[in-house]
Amino acid sequence: MDDKPVKKFVICGAGPTAFGALHRLHQILSNDILRNDLPFVPSILILEKEDVVGGLARSVTDENGFVFDLGVHVVSESKYPVFIDAMHDAIEEWNVVLRNVKADFHHIIGKERRIDSYIPYPVQENIMYFPDDIKNKCINELKELENNTKVCQNFGDFIENHFGETLKEIFFKPYNEKVWTLKLQEMSNEWVYGRVPKIKINKLVNPSNVKTNDKNRNMMTFRYPSGCKGVGNVWTKIGEKYPKEYFRMLCEVLEIDPILKTIDVINKSTKKKSKLEYDYFISTMPITLLGKMTSLAPSINLKHSKVILVGYGLTTPQNKFSKSHSWLYFSSPDIIFYRATLISNFSIDLTPDYKKYWSVLCEIGLKADEEDNEKEIMEKTLKDLRSCGLVDELNKVVSKFYMVLQYGYPIPTLERNNELQKAHLIFEKHDIYSRGRFGSWKYEASNQDTAFTQGYEVIDKILYGKEETLI
Repeated sequence: MDDKPVKKFVICGAGPTAFGALHRLHQILSNDILRNDLPFVPSILILEKEDVVGGLARSVTDENGFVFDLGVHVVSESKYPVFIDAMHDAIEEWNVVLRNVKADFHHIIGKERRIDSYIPYPVQENIMYFPDDIKNKCINELKELENNTKVCQNFGDFIENHFGETLKEIFFKPYNEKVWTLKLQEMSNEWVYGRVPKIKINKLVNPSNVKTNDKNRNMMTFRYPSGCKGVGNVWTKIGEKYPKEYFRMLCEVLEIDPILKTIDVINKSTKKKSKLEYDYFISTMPITLLGKMTSLAPSINLKHSKVILVGYGLTTPQNKFSKSHSWLYFSSPDIIFYRATLISNFSIDLTPDYKKYWSVLCEIGLKADEEDNEKEIMEKTLKDLRSCGLVDELNKVVSKFYMVLQYGYPIPTLERNNELQKAHLIFEKHDIYSRGRFGSWKYEASNQDTAFTQGYEVIDKILYGKEETLI
């Protein structure tokens, strides 16, 4: 029996980051050698304000049996083995789904049939689909940029230096400002460096070669969990592998005292308040809220957007165009959503009866303080789905889904890195570690695999002093 002191690890939130931390702690506790090497025994407590695990990666089944993923995008392949191992341990069978993604270019192509105005994604590799005058302008600009060594000051500069003025104006600027809800000049370019290679002119896709190229270039596959009610079900299954006493559900954090190392919480069901102690606190709440809740950094200068998720459950038949695509991008300000995901194409388990119904999920970006009108947004979304060729008039709406994610995207502003560096130094002096999509506030490390890995790595930092790779 261990006679070492116990150190309390309290984790706020039960999303991918929390599960990464839990996975590593449990791994150490389950290994005699690793456990005995520690000068103390870690105890684990996860506080989750919802009644289900998953956080922003959870899924919602509506009252009519349609399933919508809050994270929307799929648990695909990852370069992080620890994440892949956790996925495989939880889910034995995966659907292999054809990846077919396009962007709407009706504003420059303008074919009579709207569905003929989409081009394969990524856009920059498929400019040969553009009308000749625009295509030639793009190619000439790209040639001029081949030896360009100009230093970028912001995200707008980066796009122009990589893709040229024309591509910037017809797609990248309107699309990114629609998603980020901020002018590109107000965003840093550091987060995207090394992630987007310059275009090789000789590698551009020629439409005449589409029949031979499409399967290799634009219709790769991705994995989606089979027999699950959405990606969120994966996290539920992962959670079931751990002792129930690790989790305290419907438990909301109210205040944190970093000097006394106490946390004031409330049970959302009973409304009973209580006080907990911690030795190490791993927070996945937005770092800006953590700053206020601890009073350590009440005014961290960061920006975020909110995202409205609008889903529709529809009657079949699903038209050939929407049935053959995974998701589609929309840069035009006339279309309310920036992305539409044909989510029921991923699995037969996401509708009450896949022979009778199908579904689509749209994402709409708003500024953090912008008001939303549910009725107007729902009506406009359906109207745009029809005008874009995804939904036909004969498709009857049988279910509607509407959810506001108050924290949708952590925006990489010009000040972000300096603000984060200062905040982390302050928190970590008090054994508080802010990690995750909004805990680290790094969009480039906010997918489910990187969030999980952040949680895993922060435990090794605390216990062994190992350097993290994602912070």
